[in-house]
Amino acid sequence: MWPKPPGIGRLPRKRPATIAQDARDRAGATPESCPPRALDSVRTRAGYTAPMTKLWLSAVITVLLSACGASSTSSGASTTLPSPSPVFARYKAQDAINAWATAGLSVTGVMSCPPAADSPIPKTFDEVICFTIPSIAPHGGQLMSFSTENNEKAMSAYFAQFPALAPYVYVHANVLAQMNSNLPAADAAKYDAAMAAALK
Repeated sequence: MWPKPPGIGRLPRKRPATIAQDARDRAGATPESCPPRALDSVRTRAGYTAPMTKLWLSAVITVLLSACGASSTSSGASTTLPSPSPVFARYKAQDAINAWATAGLSVTGVMSCPPAADSPIPKTFDEVICFTIPSIAPHGGQLMSFSTENNEKAMSAYFAQFPALAPYVYVHANVLAQMNSNLPAADAAKYDAAMAAALK
């Protein structure tokens, strides 16, 4: 077995500070001659984590988290739901009868009276009821309710063709009232006002 040459044995382990100094010496740099960024680079090659790198990573993470939070807030603010539109078909013909009774306006003989199949009247109504007004009996009028505004307008347009036969046509909400032409205008106005107060 060959003897070990004098002076050769296990090399002493250098401390990190010594390693960093050796790296600067090999690069021909000194702490006085290197700007802070260069010294950080030397320390990184020597096995250290550069303090400036840590600060830079922290800044980047902070900016990204802030951007994500702002994006979430902006996205949430844009999801405003529109307000629902009011329902058109809110009342029945009987609601008008009740409003007249509350106002002290009497009607009798209330009954369902759908028109004949061959009648020219538009079939756009949901229901039709006829009634008698005691002061002009056996005459009176009729009430119709509708599920859509277009259906109601079609019926109003039909009655508008006969102003002499149907001078009193009142529409409130989705209910139409047609009064007989024998009713005095002042009395017809009372029925109209009672409907207007109740059917909004």
